[in-house]
Amino acid sequence: MKRLRIFSLLLVVCLTAGFIPAAAIAETSYSTLSGVLSLPNGDTAPTGGVKITLNVYTDNATPSNEKDDVSFSRTLTIPKGEKSLSYSVMVPKSANRNAGFSVSYYTVENGYAPFGYYSSKGTTAIKAEQTLIKLNEGDKRGINIGLLPGKSISGKIIMGNTKTAPAEDMVFTVTAVQEGANTKSTDDDIIISKEVKINKGKTEAEYVLTVPLNKAGSGYKVYYTYKDGTYNETGYYHKNGTTRNEGRVTLIDVGNTVTGINLTTLPFTNISGKVMLPDKDKAPKDGIEVEVKAYNNGSLTADSDDFYISRTVKIAKDASSKSYTMTVPVKDTGYVVSYEVDKKTGYVAAGYYSKNGTQSSKSRASAVNADEKAVSGIDLTLLKTAKPTPTPTPAPKPTPKPKPAPKPKPNPDDKYDINGDGSIDVYDLIELAKAIVKQYDKRDYWENLSKNRKWADLKEKDLEIIKEAFKPFDNNKYNMKWFINIKQWYKKWNFNWDWNWQNYNNWFNNYKWGNLDWNDFDWDAWNHWYNDYWLKNNKNKNKK
Repeated sequence: MKRLRIFSLLLVVCLTAGFIPAAAIAETSYSTLSGVLSLPNGDTAPTGGVKITLNVYTDNATPSNEKDDVSFSRTLTIPKGEKSLSYSVMVPKSANRNAGFSVSYYTVENGYAPFGYYSSKGTTAIKAEQTLIKLNEGDKRGINIGLLPGKSISGKIIMGNTKTAPAEDMVFTVTAVQEGANTKSTDDDIIISKEVKINKGKTEAEYVLTVPLNKAGSGYKVYYTYKDGTYNETGYYHKNGTTRNEGRVTLIDVGNTVTGINLTTLPFTNISGKVMLPDKDKAPKDGIEVEVKAYNNGSLTADSDDFYISRTVKIAKDASSKSYTMTVPVKDTGYVVSYEVDKKTGYVAAGYYSKNGTQSSKSRASAVNADEKAVSGIDLTLLKTAKPTPTPTPAPKPTPKPKPAPKPKPNPDDKYDINGDGSIDVYDLIELAKAIVKQYDKRDYWENLSKNRKWADLKEKDLEIIKEAFKPFDNNKYNMKWFINIKQWYKKWNFNWDWNWQNYNNWFNNYKWGNLDWNDFDWDAWNHWYNDYWLKNNKNKNKK
């Protein structure tokens, strides 16, 4: 039962919510602004009424927080035959509690001043004199705005060179400004601007500016500006003719309608020609865009008065050229005319007009004299990108065979380096001894001992050499069989005798064999030698 009551309550809330005014739901985030919009001097709206745009905004001067800015506008219409219109609009509140809201109007209807700001003292055309509204505090009523009566300033924009009409439309901006006392801000200025177009083939165009009444003792400065490329031009109205000096102007008092405020430009002329593809080339399906520039190197040494004017033309699919025209100021220093194109087109990115044909370098360009008479035939041919000549591949040269490194002449002493370690020392004797011992250890050496008796002819000096050479081996360090039985002989024998068989017999018979340490004698080696070599050799002799 409890659940049913809760459901019924929710249903009632949902059904009744649709009847609650939206303003009531959003009353915490919106404030209502209301008042009256009225026409001046008791005017009544003509057929179609008078359209007015009501603007409400605050920027709060907090660039770091754009969320607290508010901008609101609503277009309202004072109906035909009516003098005024009551309005009421809901405006969002600002996140900045102290925000002040500007309320203004804008219109271009029926010759009224184009804008005005709400002020508690009455509508004003000067922004600095407006009254800001604290909409965050709640609804504001009685915010009445009366349209300001307008006054007109009219005249003409006249080309400075009337002999040559511009070959293209030219757009100027005409401005009327009532300047306030604050030179650091425009908030106390009244500024009205309008674009004026002089059509091609024409040398002038009319203009009309509708402005609020100026303050007594002041007036409007009227001037034009023109911009094209990096070229800028300004001319100010003066009763004796247009001046380029802002400090030398004639102010316009619009207490009454003012006419004949003519402004004359500096003289202009035309430069025309074609941009062409070389070698009868045709543009691809997407065409080729070409930018044509007329560059003026001013009369000053510095670059401050240099400028250029450019036009972009497109060579259409399958076409090979496109005409161009540009209206430029008359300058005694003339112009350098060039083209620029995307490298992807396959043409050189920039080329310069010359009487001798398009050049790739600005230094070879011909100056185009631009006086009051139009200049034509300034043609530019796109330069082809040079295709690199393929480098011929040289025939491969046979790889030269390296010359064999010359063999160094052998050092005569190198033959004594038996172990090949690069030095001649006692270790070479060791290797030599090993080799000799291996010869004695061969089986056939002892079997053919009678053929190998050169040792019988050894002299004493030879024995001394052997003694010295083999003395390091008397300890049998290298385990050489041949030396085993002479180990002690090197220790005890005296080699200082004349080697012959008689001396040998005398030595053998007189040698004190009892002093010989027979325990140090290797009987196994002796028996091996005696049985395997001596007996066998002697038996062979006996058989013979």
